[in-house]
Amino acid sequence: MADFSVNENNESLFNRIFLNAWRPYAWIVGLGFLLYAQVLFFGFVYLDDNSIILDNYHSIRVLSNILQVFRQNILSDFGTFYRPIAVIPYIVEAQFGVAPFIYHFTNIAIHLLVSCLLFAFLTKLGYKKIMAFIFTLLFTVHPVLASVVAWIPGRVDSILTVFVLLAFIAFLEYIRTKNRLYYLSHLLFFALALFTKETALVLILMFLLYYFLIFKDRRSFARELGFLVPGWLLISLCWYLPRKIVVAGSVPLKIPDMLRSMFDLPAVVLYVGKMLLPFNLSVLPILQDSSLIYGVVTLAVVLVLLILTKHRRYGHILFGAGWLVLFLLPSFVFSDPSRFIGVALYEHRIYLPLIGFIILLMETDLIRNNIDIKKKGLLAGVLIIIVFSAMTFIHCRDFKNRLNFWESAVRTSPHHPLAHRNLGAMYYLEGNLVKAESEYRKALELNPYEPMVHNNLALIYMNKNKFKEAEQEFTKELAINPFYDNAYFNYGLLCARQGRWTQAAALWKRTLEINPDHIEAYKYLAQYYYDQRDFKSAKHYVAELQKRGIQISPEILKVLNLR
Repeated sequence: MADFSVNENNESLFNRIFLNAWRPYAWIVGLGFLLYAQVLFFGFVYLDDNSIILDNYHSIRVLSNILQVFRQNILSDFGTFYRPIAVIPYIVEAQFGVAPFIYHFTNIAIHLLVSCLLFAFLTKLGYKKIMAFIFTLLFTVHPVLASVVAWIPGRVDSILTVFVLLAFIAFLEYIRTKNRLYYLSHLLFFALALFTKETALVLILMFLLYYFLIFKDRRSFARELGFLVPGWLLISLCWYLPRKIVVAGSVPLKIPDMLRSMFDLPAVVLYVGKMLLPFNLSVLPILQDSSLIYGVVTLAVVLVLLILTKHRRYGHILFGAGWLVLFLLPSFVFSDPSRFIGVALYEHRIYLPLIGFIILLMETDLIRNNIDIKKKGLLAGVLIIIVFSAMTFIHCRDFKNRLNFWESAVRTSPHHPLAHRNLGAMYYLEGNLVKAESEYRKALELNPYEPMVHNNLALIYMNKNKFKEAEQEFTKELAINPFYDNAYFNYGLLCARQGRWTQAAALWKRTLEINPDHIEAYKYLAQYYYDQRDFKSAKHYVAELQKRGIQISPEILKVLNLR
C-alpha cells in the first residue's frame, strides 16, 4: 500500500523552515503584512475615523494629552466609555499629521503583534507547534477580521487583545513558576487591558476558569489566589474610580437593561457563523439583512465534532467555550435594549472571541489528529489559509475610501437607514446632489426619525438657494434631534446667507453650548463680532480658538491686542 506521509528528514526540514526558533513569527508577520499592505494606501471611510482624527485633530495633536486622557474624554466619540489607552496611539500618530497612512500602518502592526502573541499563547496552553502555527495563520488572514485592520477605529479590539494575551501569558508563567516578576507583569498587562476597553473585566473570570478547569498543580491554591484576587480587585478599583469621574455626565448604563441587551441569541448565532463560514460579510451588518444559516451550520458542526471526539478534555472545552461566549456578550451591551433593533453588529467585535472558537476546534479529534506534518489535514489547513487570504484581500477593498465603504454598506445592508444616510453624505461631498438626495429619501423611508437626514437635506436646498425648504428641514431636524450641534451651526449659516446675523449668532452660540469644541462656530462668531467692531466679544472667541491651537491672522491679533 502506498505511503503518502513524509519521512523524518522532510519533517525535520519543515520544522527548520517554519517552526524552529523565530521562524514561525517571521512567517506570520511576512504573510500578514503581504496580505494587508494594500491597506496602507487606503483613505478614511467616514465612520468614526473622520471624527476621531480629523474633527479632533486639535486635541490629539497635543502630545501632553497623553496624560490628560486618564482624566477626561478628549474624544467625544467614546461617549460613556473610558478607554484612555486606546486614545494614546492616536495622539502619538497625530504628531505625524492627519494622512491616513500612519494610522493604517499602526493597525497592521497591532494585528501582526496579536498574531505573534496568539501563537505564543496557544503553545503555552500546550498545543503542538504545528497546530498552533496553522491556526495562528488562519487567525491572521481570517476575512471576518479585515475590519479590525482596514478600519482605523477597529483597532480598539486588537489593542485590547494584545494586553489580554500578554496578561494571560504572564498569568500562566506565574502560576507555573511562582516568579513574582511574572505576577507584577500579569497585573500590569491586566491594568493596560482594562484601561483599553471595559471588556477586559471578563479576564478575571477567564483566569479563574483556567485555574479551576485546566491547571493541575493546586498545592499552593490558597496562597496564589491570595496574591491574585486582591491584585485584580485593586486594579479594577483603580480603573473604576477615574472612569466614574470621566463619564459622570454621560447617560448611565443600567444593570437590568445591560443584562437584557446582552443575551440576543440571533446575534450570537450570526457572529459564531462568521467564525467558521465567513461568507456573509458586511461593513455594516444588521440582522435583517443577514442569514443565520451559517451560524446554525457552524454550531451543528462544532457540536458533532465534539461528540465524535473520543478523548474529550472537558476543562479545555469549557475554557474555550467560556472565552468565546464571555468575551462576545459585552458586545451587545446597550443602556436601552430597544435600540438594539437595527443596530449594526460590527464584525470587529469577533476579534477576541474568535480565539475561544479556535481553542474549541483544536480540542476536536478531527483537528487534533490531522493537523500534522505527516497528515493530509495540514494540506487542508494550507488551502483554507489561501482561500481566506483571497477573501480578505477582496473584502479589504470595501474599506478603500469613503465611497467604497458606504456603497458596500448599502449593498450588503439595504434595510439599514444609516447606510443610506451616510452614502448620501458621501455623494454630497462628491458634489452629486441628485444621488445624495435620493439616498436621504431612502433613509427616511426606512426610519422617518433618522437623525441628521433632515439637516443634510437642508444643506442640499441651501446649495440650490431654496432657503424656505432648507429652513423647514432644519426645523424638522431640531425637533427630532434637539442636541445636534451641526444642525444649529448650519441653520446659522442659512440665517447668515439671508442677512439675519443676530439669529445666526444666537444659533452658533447654541452650537457651542452643546459642543464647546466646535471650532467652526468659534471662527464664525469671532469673525461676526470682529466685523461688528465688537472687539471685546471677538477677543473672547479668538482666545478660545488659540487655546485649541488654531492659527489666527496676525492682523486680527494685532487689532485685538492678543499678540
